[in-house]
Amino acid sequence: MKTESAAVEVLALRPWRVEDAPALREAIDESLDSLKRWMSWAHEEPSTPGALGARLRGYAEDFAAGRRWRYAVWLGEAGPLAGGASLHPRVGPGGLELSYWVRSGLRRQGIAGAAAAALVRHAFLARRVGRVEVCVDEGNEASAALAVSLGFGFRGRLTREHWDGRPRPMLAYRLDSLNALRAPAGWRVEVEGG
Repeated sequence: MKTESAAVEVLALRPWRVEDAPALREAIDESLDSLKRWMSWAHEEPSTPGALGARLRGYAEDFAAGRRWRYAVWLGEAGPLAGGASLHPRVGPGGLELSYWVRSGLRRQGIAGAAAAALVRHAFLARRVGRVEVCVDEGNEASAALAVSLGFGFRGRLTREHWDGRPRPMLAYRLDSLNALRAPAGWRVEVEGG
């Protein structure tokens, strides 16, 4: 949210809460076609309110147990919900994988870059990892370009299982030092939670 005096955009990242379900439903509904292209979880949509609440409860439980850290990304201090960003331990010891998405109506404003840079900082400083990785589907040029713009280097191709069991060709990017991070200017990002 633009503040007149400082001209700085503000993002608030905080762990997902069950009460975020209506805002998440709205963001998913707005963005479902594009989310289904790149995000495996989007193939569970549209889901019932109960299923969405259960998913958010699971996110909160994972966060509290230190299994993975999923954040709601809010534009400004009072919303709207801009998207989500997460840190996952699926890349092996000493590393975390970063993922991010932004709702359709708020894309191309620098939100993904600012949220991703904040979580990279958080991964190195609070989680004490030695590397952060980003894996994007082949063809997801916007996410690949974002990783490169933040200082991630291309590490190679890999295959993961797609939501329907098919092979999913992906591109892997890696950042080995917080000093290599190129964070976008013009944003203040507040990250809540361990």
